[in-house]
Amino acid sequence: MSSFTIKQTTVNQLPQTLLNKQDIGDYATNDSIDDKLQLNLLNYTTNRILEIPQNVKYAFANGTLTIKTGTKVYSPNGFESDGTTKKFDVKVLTEDYSYTNSFIGTYNDILVSYQNSDDTFWHDVASSSFCSGETDALAGKKSHVWYDTKNNIIYHYIGTSTEPKGTCSLPILQMENSGSNGFTRVANVFNGFGYMGSTAFALPGVKYQFADGRNSDGTFKSITKTFDKVATTQYGYNVKDPDRQPLSIHESGALIRTARYFIQNSQPVYTDSVWYKPETNETFRSNGSGVWSNSKEIIIATNIATNANFKITSFEPEIASSINTYARSDISGMTMPSGKSIHLTLGSNGTTYLAPANGWFIGNFICSKEGSWFVLEMRAKHTKSFSCAKGNNTEVCAMLPVLEGDSIILGIDSSATFTTDTTRQGFYFIYANGED
Repeated sequence: MSSFTIKQTTVNQLPQTLLNKQDIGDYATNDSIDDKLQLNLLNYTTNRILEIPQNVKYAFANGTLTIKTGTKVYSPNGFESDGTTKKFDVKVLTEDYSYTNSFIGTYNDILVSYQNSDDTFWHDVASSSFCSGETDALAGKKSHVWYDTKNNIIYHYIGTSTEPKGTCSLPILQMENSGSNGFTRVANVFNGFGYMGSTAFALPGVKYQFADGRNSDGTFKSITKTFDKVATTQYGYNVKDPDRQPLSIHESGALIRTARYFIQNSQPVYTDSVWYKPETNETFRSNGSGVWSNSKEIIIATNIATNANFKITSFEPEIASSINTYARSDISGMTMPSGKSIHLTLGSNGTTYLAPANGWFIGNFICSKEGSWFVLEMRAKHTKSFSCAKGNNTEVCAMLPVLEGDSIILGIDSSATFTTDTTRQGFYFIYANGED
């Protein structure tokens, strides 16, 4: 069975409100801590998809597939007036379409595409009956769909007829079907990316980042772009398991196939490959002679496979290096104490303090009385830090990590005195590194 595992739930997408903001200061007062954290992470990530258009609206229940109003389909329709730019007609559905499938037989892999001439969807054709290329590999054999890549148009045929019944869109869904049980589940939704026959495609609206070196402070530089056209690429050879191949989006908007993809600091020895160098946050591509040059591209799939007929059997979009290995220590360090702090006045037992940012409350004192206690407690989250003096005039220390807006309560033994005798002692709020 073919595989296409990108789902709406796995999309690594930032909230639109976050993308529209410019000033980090906005997040300290107006937005959630999660949004603020994601904005900080943006400086530590690269080679990643930011948004995938949700073009396909559907519902599936009790064996019935409903393709809903608002679904957007793309139909190849020859070329623009320049004779070379592929043309794709766009249709946005203004009504719902509902289907069941009661064919006797098991089709684990059915592709659903819109029929332009009949204003309906083909919903009962297995992906093995979809082909693509400059010639029709299934001509006169059976009902099928052919993407004529030479003329950029998709035809569908009934029975053994060699005359097309009409034209189709690129597929939007992949269904599983089980004999008389009909449809059993929605296997995949072709939002942003998809395939049919030997052709892989990417759709307008996909927003992504290219690696573009590092800033002076070591954070990643990236170039952000949004796909503004349909892009396709054709597989004309057998990519066998386990030698699955990567597919990338180039800054020109083209889809590019390649033999291998490497994430390492040392230059690979292979030709016809893409190499991401984490140390400098740069991407390179080698030609057939092994000459490497800087290339602005992002890997969108690392495991495309085809069968002996060159049809795609596995296409699982992914970002090979969403969070770079070399940035993980930076990211984990964002929650650790920084060098920025606020000195606090030590109050009486029961005094409350409000966290001004993500960070740590830390108290370190000399306690006059053995057995006396010093506590920092966050009751709303059932969290506390406790310290007890082991003797007279001995040190007590408690620290508690908090999120911006958290409230803590000070617990202190009022029968003892708490003093400081070194510059490192006292009561402080220390900002997390990510807030510094």
